[in-house]
Amino acid sequence: VDPESWKLLIFGLGERELDIKLNQFMRYPSVSFKAACHCVTGWTRLHNVWRGVLLGELLKGRGLSASAKFIFLRCADVYSANLPLTVAIQSDMLWANKHDKPYIFREG
Repeated sequence: VDPESWKLLIFGLGERELDIKLNQFMRYPSVSFKAACHCVTGWTRLHNVWRGVLLGELLKGRGLSASAKFIFLRCADVYSANLPLTVAIQSDMLWANKHDKPYIFREG
């Protein structure tokens, strides 16, 4: 993804949407986590160190409606998923922008 065209858009059942470019995203406080990656296609990679912004931090201040129950994620490579809002705001949910190992792309 071209860093100049990268953007993060959060909108829906909230009072304020978030529409930011990569340089704005990089100014948010970041944290690191060590965790396994279990791909939906069936492979696993252990002992990963991820760095990024807590998803709850990005959702904070959006004025989410009490009727909001899920978030829908869509990425530039057309991957999409949904996630219960109760899970998204947990203290270990990260919108990662750095990873300590080279990526391995696998068919799944």
